[in-house]
Amino acid sequence: LSAGDWKGLLDGLPGRLVLVNTTASSFPFLEELSRAGRVVITATDAAGQQFATVFPEYFVEALADRNADIDKDGRASIWEVFMFATARVRRHYEQRGQLPTERALIDDNGDRVGADGLSLSREPNRRHLVDQLDAGFLERRNEGFRIAPGSFDHRHVLLANDFDVL
Repeated sequence: LSAGDWKGLLDGLPGRLVLVNTTASSFPFLEELSRAGRVVITATDAAGQQFATVFPEYFVEALADRNADIDKDGRASIWEVFMFATARVRRHYEQRGQLPTERALIDDNGDRVGADGLSLSREPNRRHLVDQLDAGFLERRNEGFRIAPGSFDHRHVLLANDFDVL
């Protein structure tokens, strides 16, 4: 499905949505799907980034890793998961002595622009917004993170990887 197709499918859904597209060339999804009440995450910052991405590996890892709970409040917000994953992507390329071929973005204010992890780390007010919007969606347990009961409707998060919705 194209970004326009997704827009048509999602525009009628009420409530807050978190959309994660981890594919190569995923940036058009941010431009098309961004709006108030949504958090849109893409693995790339340009349509021309057509190389396979490593962001999905680290994003999923962050969902289960206790270290993703940056503020140690027992919950991993979308902001914390995003920041953890982008730091791991940077480390991935640095350890291999390679230039990064991807730069993940998050848009939480509907501006259709997005911000990367480095920009967000310098904008504490922006961090607060996305952290408040999604705090409580995951809860830490001994075995890792899990969806907190009653705090999250699974229909409102889409993780797209190679155009499969998981």
